[in-house]
Amino acid sequence: METPGASIFQGTNISINKSRNEEEEEDLEDQKRRNEELQNLLMTKLDDFNYDESTINSSIISTISIDDARNEYLTAENANDQIKVLYEVRGRELQALREEYKNVVENKTKQINDLKKKLTLTEAELEQIKVSYKNSEELLVEKVESIKELTSILESKEKQIELYRKDTENLHLEVATYKSTIEDIHRQMQGDRNPFANSNKHFNSEELKTAHKEQIDRLENLLEEKTRLAKHSERENQALKEELNKVIESNSDNSKLIETLTRNFEDAQKQCENLIDVIETLSNENNHLQNRVNNVYNHSPGKRNSLDINSLVSHVDKLKKMLVDKSVQINTLGVKLNNYEANLKELLEYRKLKSDTYQKEFQQCENEDHTKNLLLMQNDLQNYRRIIEDKNQQILNLNSTNKDLLAKMEETLSQTRNDIQKFSAKYSLPQLDKMAQDLKTSERHITELQEKLKHSEEQRLHLAQEDKNKEKEHKEELEALKLISEKDRNNFENEIKKLHNELSISLNEITNLKQHIQELSNENSKLQSQLNIGFEDASVKKQYLESIQALRDARNEVKKLQETVDELRNLKTIAEGDRCTFEFEAKDAKYKLETVDKYLSKLEKQLDQATEDLQSKDQIINTHQKNVADLTEKLNTKSIEIVEKECSCKNSLQNNKEPLSDKKIRRNLDAELKAVEELNRDNEANMISLELKIREEIQKEYFDKLIEIEETYQKACNSSNALCKEKIHKLKNQESKFREHLSVISNECRKRIEEFETDREDLIKNINTLQNQFAEFKKYSKFREDNFRKLIEDLENKNKTEGEKWKLWSQKLINSCLKIETVNKKSRDNILFKMQRYDSNVEVIEKAYEKAKKKLTKNK
Repeated sequence: METPGASIFQGTNISINKSRNEEEEEDLEDQKRRNEELQNLLMTKLDDFNYDESTINSSIISTISIDDARNEYLTAENANDQIKVLYEVRGRELQALREEYKNVVENKTKQINDLKKKLTLTEAELEQIKVSYKNSEELLVEKVESIKELTSILESKEKQIELYRKDTENLHLEVATYKSTIEDIHRQMQGDRNPFANSNKHFNSEELKTAHKEQIDRLENLLEEKTRLAKHSERENQALKEELNKVIESNSDNSKLIETLTRNFEDAQKQCENLIDVIETLSNENNHLQNRVNNVYNHSPGKRNSLDINSLVSHVDKLKKMLVDKSVQINTLGVKLNNYEANLKELLEYRKLKSDTYQKEFQQCENEDHTKNLLLMQNDLQNYRRIIEDKNQQILNLNSTNKDLLAKMEETLSQTRNDIQKFSAKYSLPQLDKMAQDLKTSERHITELQEKLKHSEEQRLHLAQEDKNKEKEHKEELEALKLISEKDRNNFENEIKKLHNELSISLNEITNLKQHIQELSNENSKLQSQLNIGFEDASVKKQYLESIQALRDARNEVKKLQETVDELRNLKTIAEGDRCTFEFEAKDAKYKLETVDKYLSKLEKQLDQATEDLQSKDQIINTHQKNVADLTEKLNTKSIEIVEKECSCKNSLQNNKEPLSDKKIRRNLDAELKAVEELNRDNEANMISLELKIREEIQKEYFDKLIEIEETYQKACNSSNALCKEKIHKLKNQESKFREHLSVISNECRKRIEEFETDREDLIKNINTLQNQFAEFKKYSKFREDNFRKLIEDLENKNKTEGEKWKLWSQKLINSCLKIETVNKKSRDNILFKMQRYDSNVEVIEKAYEKAKKKLTKNK
């Protein structure tokens, strides 16, 4: 069959119909169109992945080898030789890829071993962190117990302060009782303003002044001692509250540090898990690619056809897509690492700020400590708000970037699905099912990663909400503390104001008493001067002095009794029920004293009336004396007139009658003079008798009144003495009771003071131990923070270096794939073009052969 076919083909006069030529031309045009479509599809894919010409030029196989292969391919005699040349080229490429794959596998094994070592180190560090966490929890439990003990001690101290306040109230009651006694003394002094006690008032005023001064000094000393005790207790209470606040703040700081360490620990665990997942996925993908390459290499070169080339193209496209997905994942991991770095930097800045604020020197002051602490807390709150706002903005930015990335991923996936559907519609490739399965697995992997991202975002949001809630709680606690501190401050200020007011009132009362005493002394001096002026008669003065002396003796006895009563009243301190009874008895005594005062006022009025009667009697005596003088003058004038008349009569008689003798005249005159003298004597005797009668009557009346006054005064003294004796007996009994109570109270006070001092020493020791423990814990936490910082910096540097290595390796893979794709494209185009040529030649030969056969059959 070959010889005649060859002879027929060597002929030049072969006639081919136009119709067949046209059909062949149409077939060629269809093939050209298909080739152009395939080229356009490949170019669009390359444009989607944005590969440059620089990656194509940097190929593994040199241009010289490509030219040699082309020359061999063109000089080959048969199709089998051409295919062998192509398979040799493919074998070289596969060997190069295997070498690269081995290098990549070795690098990855090294990286995996390094990461395993890091994991072991991190696990050991995590165990250490857990141990430190447990120790810190134990310390927290101890601190909580110590806080509870301190709170119980504070409650006991507050109870003691309440007892001190009750004692101050009792002292105020004592002051009120002393005031009442002073008022009683004032009333008695007012009641003693009578003429019998005028001379004794000046004598008793100095003694009263001294007694009042002693009482006032005692009261002032008691007030000063109690105010000192109250101030001392208030200062100790404030110091204990400040120490409690410091301990609470240190505990809150420790809890915050523990929370931040646990968060960093969890983040490190998550990063390690993510790295392990990435390593596992990369190892699985490498194994998958190795299996694919082995399958391709194991196929016999004679059984390959054009469909295997298309499958290789599809594999290359798939590899490109997988590499793009991995680059996207690497970028997302880099973004996450950057976010973690930013968060760590913020945490470090926050810790520095916190350490700076707590390392400041504590400035002690009486009233400005609370304000400074509140200002610091307000600054901390402002910093927290700023940090939260920055975190919220970062979260929003991350959410927006995640949404954009998800949209891009969905677009790329939809594009790949559409392209695969187009390929499957045009060409029935045998490995589309595998590719579809691979795409499904990749989609599942992407969904898992998305779920992990969502979970991580939810955790971040949950942590942010927890931070916000904690900040709200801290704000509420700060506001409550502010209200409590303001209330305490207002209460202390009000109490201080009350004490100042009471002291000012007591001082005013003391000054008023002093002024009143001075006024009384001035009045006594005035009354004494008036009495000294008023009583001029010696007899009356003697009588009054005797009565005043008696009254002085009685006043001295009353004064002694009053001093004993005052001393007994000073011992009256505690029992309120006894005070009520005393008040009731005092009211009765006051009522009796008021009755006595009224009776004395009546006696004073009677004395005033007696003095007025004496004055009226003196006036009557003076009028009688004046009348006697007038009568004597009138008698003298009448006697002179009578003598003159007698003389005139005698002269007239002498003139009329005979003159009488001188002796008779003298006799008559002597008789008349004697009669006049007798009359004068009778008148004087009558005046003297009248005066004596009047004086006797006045003395009788005066003595009767004095007797009545002495009897009434003796009765009043007896009643007052009886009352004083009863009061003295009662006061002695109460004094014994009070002394017993005071001894019991003093013993209890001593015991409480000793307990308080022991508690105070224990508190100081506990506070010192707590401070030392806190300093040690602070040093340990700083050391651990430095270690964590170093580890984080090392991890960041290693991650950066590994990311750069991954980028270089991915670029190399992409470049190699692109080079392989360009070579495959060129070789595929040449092979397809030659196949089309050969097919057309074969068809022409077959047609000529059939025509020759037909001619031969016809010739035969």
